[in-house]
Amino acid sequence: MAHGRLRTAELTSDRKLPWTVRLRLRWVRQHGGTGLLMHASIREPVRSLSLKSPVVTAWEGRKDLCSVSCEGHLPRFVALDPGTHRLTFQVARLRGGSTSFERIVELLPGQVFLALCDPVQADVFYRRSLAEDSWTLGTV
Repeated sequence: MAHGRLRTAELTSDRKLPWTVRLRLRWVRQHGGTGLLMHASIREPVRSLSLKSPVVTAWEGRKDLCSVSCEGHLPRFVALDPGTHRLTFQVARLRGGSTSFERIVELLPGQVFLALCDPVQADVFYRRSLAEDSWTLGTV
């Protein structure tokens, strides 16, 4: 169920992960975690709140698993039990449109599902924003 412009891609082994994601992933693996690690590249300064500012969220059913916004843009890890999960990923804005899609994820013990988002950010002047919300997804 996608509204607006959305692009998804599978995570490949040659993709260089942001250093904050690599650090968080290393910590999760050291502690034997299984679950979802989500990161959004929100480049908007904290003091520059806008109605077009995106909030990136992951849901399982009606349960809000985690959210990333310009106020807290570090990678978020949510522990999930091994098994099948129906996850909904959403980029929401008060103005400027929203996108969402579902993905069924099968997690084995010790696996981490990685969701990287690069949302449209119309008010960022120092880097041209993409024309569509971009997601990279995969199990690591």
